[in-house]
Amino acid sequence: MHVDGLDMKKNKQPKNHLQLVLAGVLVSVGVAVILEIPRKMSQLDQLYQSPAKIWAYKICFYLVGILLVGGGIRKAVQYFLPNDQHNPDITDNHGSDR
Repeated sequence: MHVDGLDMKKNKQPKNHLQLVLAGVLVSVGVAVILEIPRKMSQLDQLYQSPAKIWAYKICFYLVGILLVGGGIRKAVQYFLPNDQHNPDITDNHGSDR
């Protein structure tokens, strides 16, 4: 992709350190959600008598925690990879320049 005569693939952009901080926050919150589930489920046991509802809540909370941890890990891995390996904005249009 060419813009104003510059080849965007060779343009090395500086890394945004805030992305690494955000990755750490996502992982931390995901781990906190996963660790809090047993305590919160004991509170839900008192409110709901249906085991099916409690299992549904458990599955949903574990899924949210896993997605948060996975997203944080993905963001951290992308931070440490070279820019040309993870930038989704750079696409190869097979020679079609506009």
